[in-house]
Amino acid sequence: MSEKVTTEPPAVELANKDWVLKELMDTERRFEKAFHEQTLFLTKETGELKREIANQTRWTVGLITTMTIAIILAVLFK
Repeated sequence: MSEKVTTEPPAVELANKDWVLKELMDTERRFEKAFHEQTLFLTKETGELKREIANQTRWTVGLITTMTIAIILAVLFK
């Protein structure tokens, strides 16, 4: 055995320009798809929330109106 060790640089393949561009486009498409899906989800959730708030608002207005009429009738026909 000798005290010298022979080493070689590892066999590495560098990415060529075409591969990098393909990967960048793939990543960009994934981002766009995820953004689109998130936008659709938020639009759906926002629409449901608006309907729920509108329903609660109708009930609240109806309750206030009914209570106002009941108080007026109670005062008038005491």
